[in-house]
Order: sequence, then C-alpha cells, then structure tokens
Amino acid sequence: MQEEEYQQVLDRIVQFRRQVGKSQVELSGEARLSQAQLCRLEAGLNRYQAQTLREYAKWGMDIDYVITGKHKKAGAIELFIEKSGVDSWEEKEQLLELGAWALEVGLNYTKEKIPQDKKDYYKEELRRYRAIANHKEETVLYRLRQFHELSQVDMAQQLAVGIKKYRSMERGISDIDIELIWNAYRKFHCSPSYLLGGHIENFNTLNEIWNCVTLEGQGKIASLMQSGVEIVKGKRQEILS
Repeated sequence: MQEEEYQQVLDRIVQFRRQVGKSQVELSGEARLSQAQLCRLEAGLNRYQAQTLREYAKWGMDIDYVITGKHKKAGAIELFIEKSGVDSWEEKEQLLELGAWALEVGLNYTKEKIPQDKKDYYKEELRRYRAIANHKEETVLYRLRQFHELSQVDMAQQLAVGIKKYRSMERGISDIDIELIWNAYRKFHCSPSYLLGGHIENFNTLNEIWNCVTLEGQGKIASLMQSGVEIVKGKRQEILS
C-alpha cells in the first residue's frame, strides 16, 4: 500500500471517529488501547492491526469503505441470505454452498448464450466455493490460498509479505494487518469485512451469474435456497429442543 493510499484510509478512520462523536480518549479506552497508541495510529506512525479494526466495526464502521473507499453493494444472493433469518456464519456458509450448486444449475437458464470459456470459468469458480466448505476449521488465509490453488510461497508473494510472516499468519499464530487486508482486496477482490470476520466469501461472481439467469431460472434457484433455509432452521430447532 502506497503512503498516499494509506493516508486516505487513515482519513476515513478519523472521519468515522468524529462521526460517532468519540474523542481519542473515549475511543482508545473502548478499543483497549492507550491514548498514546491511538495517537500514533491516527498519525500514521503505527499501522492498524486487524483486532482494532474489528473493534471499530462493532461500533458501525464500514470496513469495506474504510479500506477500499467503496461501500459494499449487496447483490441478490447476499440479500437473500441476510433476510433469511439465518444467524451463524456456519449456517450462512451452508446456504452459500447450496447457492453455488443451484447457480451452476441456473447456467442452463441464461438470458443469452454464454461463451463456453466463460461458462467453464463460472463452473470452476462455483466448484471452488463448494470445495472450500471442507476447510472451515482452517484459518481464513489457508482457505483463501486453497481457493486460488496457490502455494504458500506464491501466496506470500501475492500478498507482499515474507514467507515466514505469511506462514505465521496462515497458522493463526499472528494476526493479519491492514496491509495484508488491502493486498487481499487488490489481488483477489476479497472483501475486507469478510476477511476480518474469518470468511472469504466474495459474492461478485455469484451475483454476476445470477444476473445472467432468466426469471424462471432465478425462481428455481430461490426455491432451492428457501428449502435450504427451512432445513437449516429445522436442524437448529432440533438441537435446541
């Protein structure tokens, strides 16, 4: 991240603090930092770490906007999951896995003929969405690397970090930092808010496919996903009862 780019991130973070009406003293206490530490962060002398950004997110800071300068736009698939009443990320990931499968079926109901190479690309991306569900117990960096089928050395190069530091972060020994979040967004279009939350879901491809599908196909996909919601909620109720 260039200094000019990082300064823009800092400006948006400070803007957020002022919008919520917090002084440095108030915010430092709630973020479990000393005022001196917060001063150094806002002055750009120290870099923000993921844990501090997570604390800020709890108070309503739009992580995607702060890091990228762009507000996250929710598409049809994401909105469906958000409105489904499913709460945990484990349940949401189950719906995403189902959605990826349903969208592949939806490729048979497109408004216009999709070139074969584009269709093959979509199918490969959907395959990766489904496969990554098998790695829930691993760190987000491990799953992101597996999703893009890269070696640790290649992944470290893509994220502009040393291999030793990368391995430590992938194993969960050390936390990710703002530089890595920025590079993951630039290189892999990985949403900062999902990365900070321990998830790598990027809805761009899913929504792109959805927009190619006819109304009939979208109806079939929505019906399948609604059935998935009912199954997930049914399982949750069985556990609680």
